Amino acid sequence: HISLDPEMMHGGRLKALLWDAGWGRAGWPVEAGGGGGDAVLRPRLRDEMWAPGIELPHQYEALEVMAPPLIGLRPDLVAKHLRAFVTGRECWVQAFSEPEAGSDIASLRTRAARDGEHYVLNGTKAFISGGGRSDVYVCMVRTGGEGPGGISCLVVERSTPGLSFGAQEHKLAWNSQ
Repeated sequence: HISLDPEMMHGGRLKALLWDAGWGRAGWPVEAGGGGGDAVLRPRLRDEMWAPGIELPHQYEALEVMAPPLIGLRPDLVAKHLRAFVTGRECWVQAFSEPEAGSDIASLRTRAARDGEHYVLNGTKAFISGGGRSDVYVCMVRTGGEGPGGISCLVVERSTPGLSFGAQEHKLAWNSQ
């Protein structure tokens, strides 16, 4: 587990309290490790906390961007990580932007090639807020051939061999060699 800055620690503590009380589970599918109920329960909870001025963790934004599509595609993966993420024990970040391309998906250069059951990644992501303290990176990568091709979203754990994070440059890089 990675040490987190005070804001991340505050968010983690608040999320853990809400999870333990049952509120943080509301609106997440049971098969993904949640408590069930309509997805509208999640933003409703945030609205109710925001109204009296409770400082909301920024991790909620990342969770809402990354988890719903993954639930539809890989509920097993979300079930593995949801509780750790929602309770603040695990940090996820988006790794979409790249050097010289920013967030222009048409200029995406990071590639992933299938090697059996796994992918081998080559490339660099940039401008990753919280990247140095993240446990999981959600990455957009090119999986097609040369030129325009398929684009996939991969979930990459920090322990992935060949992954390095340059805190000064806020860059994440893979080297398959």
